[in-house]
Amino acid sequence: MNNILFRNGNASGADGTLSDYEKGGAILWSSGDNATVNNCTFTNNNANYGGALYCSNIANIYINDTVFSQNTASSYGGGAYLIDND
Repeated sequence: MNNILFRNGNASGADGTLSDYEKGGAILWSSGDNATVNNCTFTNNNANYGGALYCSNIANIYINDTVFSQNTASSYGGGAYLIDND
């Protein structure tokens, strides 16, 4: 993805269990070969895990010329949470 503004996203969940509704206030990527973020801005997003960006089981993630600002997570990863479940 290129040249995108992600602002005021929310994935705070509702039921208190770890579900996809709690991951990545702006983006949730789960599985794939590659993920690329170029010249994007993530601002004021919120989630329990990965305030702006949550990635799991991605072979390679490339983040270039991208700004993370004022994103929050109540558990882990205010800006981004990257995890390999293998």
